[in-house]
Amino acid sequence: MVTSSGLTYINPGTVNQYFIRMLRNPDGTYPPSTTINDFSIGETVIRLPLPEYKYKIDYTYSIRVTGENISL
Repeated sequence: MVTSSGLTYINPGTVNQYFIRMLRNPDGTYPPSTTINDFSIGETVIRLPLPEYKYKIDYTYSIRVTGENISL
């Protein structure tokens, strides 16, 4: 998460929600799922990639981040 002042951090004990924008098919319908392989967590210097995953439309997914604060 990048603040308006340009700082990058993940606050301990907080919950953030991010949305995935699904592109419509040429006929105007939405695809039932999309595969995303370029998500990452962390600051610019220490970025940890998330594994490729097939996300389904109208589902909620959770990613739990644990460990040391990497934005020192």
